Amino acid sequence: MRPALLLACLFTFGLVGLVPLAPPAAADPLPPGAHQPHRDCRRLTRQIAHYADVADMARDRDDDLWEEHTLEHISRLSDRRARLCPQYADKPAGEDLRKMLALLRDAAKIAAKLYTWGLL
Repeated sequence: MRPALLLACLFTFGLVGLVPLAPPAAADPLPPGAHQPHRDCRRLTRQIAHYADVADMARDRDDDLWEEHTLEHISRLSDRRARLCPQYADKPAGEDLRKMLALLRDAAKIAAKLYTWGLL
């Protein structure tokens, strides 16, 4: 084999071998600590669901103060999620939950009076 052809082959294969090592411009990773909105939205949604379960537990145990503070925390989480995730901005879960729990509490009081003939 001629030395010029050998040199050209080595040069070509060398360039082809180095091309995959160059990072593509579109695949520039986010720096550590950068804001990743989808991960934050999922985390906040999971937290809101968890604290909704905690509010149910507080209601089952008849602890009004615990329930009230849990609902306030849900409202704060919903506000933060509405700021970070525009797809959730329409419907804060804390307010709906608070209204539903107030309705259930009123219904329970009425049912207690009805079934105990007003003794409670």
